[in-house]
Amino acid sequence: MVWKIVKENWERFNAEITCIASYRGQIYSGEDEGSIAVFVGLDDGKIAIYNENLALEKDWNGHKKESGVNDLTVGEDDRGTVWLYSCSMFGEIIQWWPAALELLYQNSTVQPSSSSDSFTSAGGTLETTVKQIIWWQGNVYSGDDGGKLCKWDAGLNLIWSKDTYSDISSLVVSGLNDQQQCYLASPVQSQVIVGDISRNVKADSNLLVNTTLTGVAPVSVNVEGNLLACHSTSDNSILIYSREKAWKLLCQFEGHTDRVTALAMNSSGNLLASVSWDGTLKLWNLADRKMITDIKCTEYLNCVCWGTQGELYAAGKGEIYKIAEVD
Repeated sequence: MVWKIVKENWERFNAEITCIASYRGQIYSGEDEGSIAVFVGLDDGKIAIYNENLALEKDWNGHKKESGVNDLTVGEDDRGTVWLYSCSMFGEIIQWWPAALELLYQNSTVQPSSSSDSFTSAGGTLETTVKQIIWWQGNVYSGDDGGKLCKWDAGLNLIWSKDTYSDISSLVVSGLNDQQQCYLASPVQSQVIVGDISRNVKADSNLLVNTTLTGVAPVSVNVEGNLLACHSTSDNSILIYSREKAWKLLCQFEGHTDRVTALAMNSSGNLLASVSWDGTLKLWNLADRKMITDIKCTEYLNCVCWGTQGELYAAGKGEIYKIAEVD
């Protein structure tokens, strides 16, 4: 068995793909059973949906061209409805219903204001950019460069917001029920902040910080929240931290010749995928701490995600690559 590129998209846009996500569910209208979809956001504000064979299904202008799409996430509510969320500049978060014909349904947060009591992810300033958005256990979490961490319900109603006093350039949430933790990468302090979000606090409360780790974005964490990968502060290597009673540096993966742009652990937490501006996707075995494969895809790559069947999707300047283990 070897890992290799098995599909590429032939319908491409003349723009940078900034973010990518894959989901299996009732994505399209009239489906009796779920299907696999790959969602991408581009730096010209466009959002597109591809099927599992990387054929373009639909695309639309999600955000302003000058703002672009910073991140997107997909989740399914307790009624089985699949929602797509995207974020951009000016505190903007938009909720989309992919199954709706022509995407007529959409919802968004209240636009940020200059008032000090604004609870938008922009923290009340028009200049703030929402950089990260993720779905976790039925809720949406967002982080911006103004230091605001927010938790929303599936309909984008604010549950709480916390001040982190740090530019949130990468955001991960892990843990179950009342043991949830968040992991924020801060380019200002060159550290990963591990915060406790299991407690219900007021909307204007500060994040309770458990510890900080040396490293910068991107960040990836396993479901249990005891294994963390991040970019080194000194070179293009990847730092792997583990936690038993306390966090410690477990090992360091070297091999990329340019900046690592995205990291993604699989659902089992035993494999780590990394992509870089060197144009390669590398797959690492976290158990034996070795590289499994090194695939040159293109000139550079910006993002990567795991599919629901153990495959990988990586993207760069308009192109998407599906990578899988084959005979």
